[in-house]
Amino acid sequence: MKFLNKRQVKRLLNQIKEQYGIKKLKIEDYIHVIKSRFYLISKDIEKINFDELNIRSAGLYFGAIEKEKFVPSEEGRQLLEQYL
Repeated sequence: MKFLNKRQVKRLLNQIKEQYGIKKLKIEDYIHVIKSRFYLISKDIEKINFDELNIRSAGLYFGAIEKEKFVPSEEGRQLLEQYL
């Protein structure tokens, strides 16, 4: 799993804020990316040793970047709605 660093998370959240007109968006979970698809997952995931596990993804599918725009999943849309 590849987690976004703080700078990448900030850039993604700024893009979402601008695109959807959200003034304040706070997502404290980690965001990891697999093939331009973003997943939210608890910070506690660091406690797990993934060396012996065969896992392709984990967490809540949040959305993806398509044609340079963020497209939320159904769950991602529901999460964002609380900030509109």
